[in-house]
Amino acid sequence: MSTDKPKKGRPKKVATIEAASEQPVQQYALEPLTRHEWSAEEEVGSILAALIKCHKAVNVLELGTLQGYTSKFMIDAVNDNGGKFTSVDVDDLRHQEIKDLMDSGGHKFITGSSLNVCASLPRAGYDLIYVDTIHEWYHALPEFRFVDRLISSGGILVYHDTIKFPDMKRLASYVKSFRYQSITIKTPEGNGLSIFQK
Repeated sequence: MSTDKPKKGRPKKVATIEAASEQPVQQYALEPLTRHEWSAEEEVGSILAALIKCHKAVNVLELGTLQGYTSKFMIDAVNDNGGKFTSVDVDDLRHQEIKDLMDSGGHKFITGSSLNVCASLPRAGYDLIYVDTIHEWYHALPEFRFVDRLISSGGILVYHDTIKFPDMKRLASYVKSFRYQSITIKTPEGNGLSIFQK
């Protein structure tokens, strides 16, 4: 998913989504919501939904939306808890289904870099934060410093791609030094998912 620049080794943003699907983003958004190649695996969405329900999270933040494949799992779980969901991305490439779900549930989408947006979000205001943005150290480290302020005491922080991308693996080790309880699991495509509790 995106916030400022593409993940290492991936082609550049909007133009590549158009090229990959061989149709404009607007037309892509009208088709049924399916997983884009850059989105987390379906199983990751299921894990996120389970964490939200088990933790009874009512304020959930997602950094890196893309078309919203993973968002759908989280929105459904947050709705069951009677909570609110906020998602942030540098571009609004959400599928129409996700826009409708967010609008009907009173949820929020914010367009902008995660680094800029996080600076204005409420301190300790989120029970669960899911991060799937730029997978390079120059972005991941300052982003974590913001996220660490935003997560509530006892809250859950989840990072995608912490096995596949070296800088994200490095970040997962770094986060442990902040006394988070943690586990990293291998996802079906080997990308990795790290779950931390403050």
